[in-house]
Amino acid sequence: EDRTKDLPDAEIRFIHKSLPIPFILPEGNLSYEVIPSNPGILTSSRFSIIFRIDDKVARNMSVKGKVEALANVVVSTKKIRKDSIITPQHLTYAKKDISNISDPTVNPNEIVGKKLIKSVKAGDVLVSSMVEFPPMVQRGERVKIVIKYENMVLTATGFSHNNGKLHDIIRVQNISSNKIVYCRVAAPGGHIRAATP
Repeated sequence: EDRTKDLPDAEIRFIHKSLPIPFILPEGNLSYEVIPSNPGILTSSRFSIIFRIDDKVARNMSVKGKVEALANVVVSTKKIRKDSIITPQHLTYAKKDISNISDPTVNPNEIVGKKLIKSVKAGDVLVSSMVEFPPMVQRGERVKIVIKYENMVLTATGFSHNNGKLHDIIRVQNISSNKIVYCRVAAPGGHIRAATP
Protein backbone atom coordinates (compact mmCIF):
# COMPACT_ATOMS: atom_id res chain seq x y z
CA GLU A 1 0.00 0.00 0.00
CA ASP A 2 2.85 2.40 0.78
CA ARG A 3 4.31 1.84 -2.72
CA THR A 4 1.06 1.97 -4.72
CA LYS A 5 2.19 5.00 -6.73
CA ASP A 6 5.24 3.03 -7.96
CA LEU A 7 3.19 0.06 -9.15
CA PRO A 8 1.17 -0.46 -12.35
CA ASP A 9 -2.61 -0.14 -12.42
CA ALA A 10 -3.27 -3.81 -11.74
CA GLU A 11 -4.77 -6.26 -9.27
CA ILE A 12 -1.66 -7.06 -7.23
CA ARG A 13 -1.35 -9.87 -4.73
CA PHE A 14 1.37 -11.93 -3.05
CA ILE A 15 1.01 -15.70 -3.34
CA HIS A 16 3.01 -17.35 -0.55
CA LYS A 17 4.67 -20.76 -0.84
CA SER A 18 4.25 -21.48 2.85
CA LEU A 19 3.24 -19.54 5.94
CA PRO A 20 5.61 -19.16 8.90
CA ILE A 21 5.11 -21.10 12.09
CA PRO A 22 3.00 -19.04 14.56
CA PHE A 23 5.08 -17.11 17.07
CA ILE A 24 4.58 -14.83 20.05
CA LEU A 25 6.02 -11.34 20.44
CA PRO A 26 6.50 -9.59 23.78
CA GLU A 27 4.11 -6.89 24.87
CA GLY A 28 4.78 -3.31 23.83
CA ASN A 29 4.32 -0.89 20.96
CA LEU A 30 4.38 -3.06 17.80
CA SER A 31 5.67 -1.80 14.46
CA TYR A 32 6.85 -3.72 11.41
CA GLU A 33 8.71 -3.19 8.15
CA VAL A 34 8.19 -5.20 4.93
CA ILE A 35 11.19 -5.38 2.58
CA PRO A 36 10.82 -6.94 -0.90
CA SER A 37 13.73 -8.99 -2.30
CA ASN A 38 13.59 -6.73 -5.38
CA PRO A 39 13.14 -2.97 -4.90
CA GLY A 40 10.74 -2.98 -7.89
CA ILE A 41 8.44 -5.28 -5.83
CA LEU A 42 6.81 -7.10 -8.79
CA THR A 43 9.65 -9.56 -9.41
CA SER A 44 10.25 -10.25 -5.72
CA SER A 45 10.42 -13.92 -4.74
CA ARG A 46 10.32 -13.27 -1.00
CA PHE A 47 9.53 -10.54 1.50
CA SER A 48 11.48 -9.95 4.70
CA ILE A 49 9.43 -8.77 7.66
CA ILE A 50 11.06 -7.05 10.62
CA PHE A 51 8.93 -6.84 13.77
CA ARG A 52 9.84 -4.23 16.36
CA ILE A 53 8.60 -3.82 19.90
CA ASP A 54 9.16 -0.34 21.35
CA ASP A 55 11.46 0.37 18.34
CA LYS A 56 13.69 -2.65 19.09
CA VAL A 57 13.89 -5.60 16.66
CA ALA A 58 11.99 -8.51 18.19
CA ARG A 59 11.88 -10.85 15.18
CA ASN A 60 13.21 -10.93 11.63
CA MET A 61 11.68 -13.40 9.21
CA SER A 62 11.19 -14.09 5.50
CA VAL A 63 8.16 -15.30 3.51
CA LYS A 64 8.76 -16.85 0.07
CA GLY A 65 6.35 -16.76 -2.85
CA LYS A 66 5.59 -14.68 -5.95
CA VAL A 67 3.87 -11.42 -6.75
CA GLU A 68 1.05 -11.56 -9.27
CA ALA A 69 -0.13 -8.40 -11.05
CA LEU A 70 -3.25 -8.92 -13.17
CA ALA A 71 -4.05 -6.12 -15.60
CA ASN A 72 -5.97 -5.58 -18.84
CA VAL A 73 -3.27 -5.23 -21.50
CA VAL A 74 -3.06 -5.35 -25.29
CA VAL A 75 -2.46 -8.83 -26.75
CA SER A 76 -2.28 -10.22 -30.28
CA THR A 77 -5.42 -11.86 -31.69
CA LYS A 78 -3.37 -14.24 -33.85
CA LYS A 79 0.17 -15.06 -34.90
CA ILE A 80 1.79 -11.97 -36.45
CA ARG A 81 4.97 -12.23 -38.46
CA LYS A 82 8.03 -10.03 -38.04
CA ASP A 83 7.97 -6.85 -40.19
CA SER A 84 4.14 -6.77 -40.28
CA ILE A 85 2.45 -3.40 -39.79
CA ILE A 86 0.16 -3.56 -36.75
CA THR A 87 -3.55 -2.95 -37.44
CA PRO A 88 -6.49 -2.74 -35.00
CA GLN A 89 -7.57 -6.22 -36.20
CA HIS A 90 -4.34 -7.67 -34.78
CA LEU A 91 -5.15 -6.49 -31.24
CA THR A 92 -7.50 -7.16 -28.36
CA TYR A 93 -7.51 -6.83 -24.56
CA ALA A 94 -6.88 -9.64 -22.09
CA LYS A 95 -6.21 -9.87 -18.36
CA LYS A 96 -2.62 -11.04 -17.94
CA ASP A 97 -0.05 -11.36 -15.18
CA ILE A 98 2.39 -8.52 -15.96
CA SER A 99 4.71 -9.01 -12.99
CA ASN A 100 7.56 -10.12 -15.30
CA ILE A 101 6.65 -7.97 -18.32
CA SER A 102 8.45 -4.69 -18.83
CA ASP A 103 6.33 -1.86 -20.27
CA PRO A 104 3.22 -3.74 -21.47
CA THR A 105 0.95 -1.85 -23.89
CA VAL A 106 -2.34 -0.69 -22.36
CA ASN A 107 -3.48 1.54 -25.23
CA PRO A 108 -3.59 -0.05 -28.72
CA ASN A 109 -3.17 3.39 -30.35
CA GLU A 110 0.41 3.38 -29.07
CA ILE A 111 1.39 0.59 -31.49
CA VAL A 112 -1.15 0.63 -34.37
CA GLY A 113 0.66 1.58 -37.59
CA LYS A 114 4.06 0.53 -36.29
CA LYS A 115 6.19 -2.33 -37.61
CA LEU A 116 6.68 -5.50 -35.58
CA ILE A 117 10.38 -6.30 -35.13
CA LYS A 118 9.81 -9.86 -33.89
CA SER A 119 7.10 -12.46 -34.54
CA VAL A 120 4.43 -12.97 -31.85
CA LYS A 121 1.93 -15.73 -31.12
CA ALA A 122 -1.79 -15.38 -30.49
CA GLY A 123 -2.32 -14.11 -26.94
CA ASP A 124 1.17 -12.64 -26.53
CA VAL A 125 1.34 -9.35 -24.63
CA LEU A 126 2.55 -6.53 -26.88
CA VAL A 127 5.28 -4.30 -25.44
CA SER A 128 6.80 -1.11 -26.84
CA SER A 129 10.19 -2.74 -27.51
CA MET A 130 8.53 -5.12 -30.03
CA VAL A 131 7.60 -2.36 -32.48
CA GLU A 132 9.16 0.53 -34.35
CA PHE A 133 7.98 3.14 -36.82
CA PRO A 134 8.11 1.77 -40.38
CA PRO A 135 10.44 3.56 -42.83
CA MET A 136 8.94 6.78 -44.17
CA VAL A 137 11.17 6.51 -47.25
CA GLN A 138 11.92 3.22 -48.98
CA ARG A 139 15.19 2.38 -50.72
CA GLY A 140 14.92 3.14 -54.46
CA GLU A 141 11.95 5.46 -53.93
CA ARG A 142 11.67 8.75 -55.82
CA VAL A 143 12.02 11.64 -53.36
CA LYS A 144 11.93 15.41 -53.40
CA ILE A 145 15.09 17.11 -52.14
CA VAL A 146 14.50 20.48 -50.50
CA ILE A 147 17.36 22.85 -49.71
CA LYS A 148 16.54 25.96 -47.69
CA TYR A 149 19.05 28.75 -47.31
CA GLU A 150 17.89 32.04 -45.79
CA ASN A 151 14.95 33.14 -48.03
CA MET A 152 15.88 30.82 -50.89
CA VAL A 153 14.37 27.36 -51.46
CA LEU A 154 15.83 24.96 -54.04
CA THR A 155 14.24 21.66 -54.96
CA ALA A 156 15.43 18.64 -56.91
CA THR A 157 14.33 15.08 -57.52
CA GLY A 158 16.32 12.05 -56.47
CA PHE A 159 16.26 8.36 -55.59
CA SER A 160 16.87 7.22 -52.03
CA HIS A 161 19.69 4.73 -51.51
CA ASN A 162 18.44 3.75 -48.02
CA ASN A 163 15.28 3.19 -46.07
CA GLY A 164 14.67 6.05 -43.68
CA LYS A 165 12.41 6.93 -40.76
CA LEU A 166 11.48 10.49 -39.82
CA HIS A 167 14.64 12.56 -39.13
CA ASP A 168 17.02 9.80 -40.34
CA ILE A 169 19.95 10.90 -42.50
CA ILE A 170 19.95 8.92 -45.77
CA ARG A 171 21.91 8.89 -49.03
CA VAL A 172 20.00 10.28 -52.01
CA GLN A 173 21.10 10.35 -55.65
CA ASN A 174 20.22 13.58 -57.48
CA ILE A 175 18.59 12.55 -60.78
CA SER A 176 19.90 15.60 -62.69
CA SER A 177 23.55 15.49 -61.56
CA ASN A 178 23.82 11.81 -60.47
CA LYS A 179 25.60 13.10 -57.35
CA ILE A 180 24.99 11.48 -53.97
CA VAL A 181 23.82 13.88 -51.26
CA TYR A 182 22.98 13.26 -47.62
CA CYS A 183 19.47 14.32 -46.64
CA ARG A 184 17.29 14.26 -43.55
CA VAL A 185 13.87 12.61 -43.91
CA ALA A 186 11.39 15.39 -43.20
CA ALA A 187 7.92 14.27 -44.31
CA PRO A 188 5.95 11.53 -46.08
CA GLY A 189 4.09 11.98 -49.35
CA GLY A 190 4.76 9.51 -52.18
CA HIS A 191 6.92 11.02 -54.92
CA ILE A 192 7.07 14.36 -53.08
CA ARG A 193 8.77 13.03 -49.97
CA ALA A 194 10.68 15.92 -48.51
CA ALA A 195 14.20 15.80 -47.21
CA THR A 196 16.52 18.54 -46.01
CA PRO A 197 20.30 18.46 -45.84
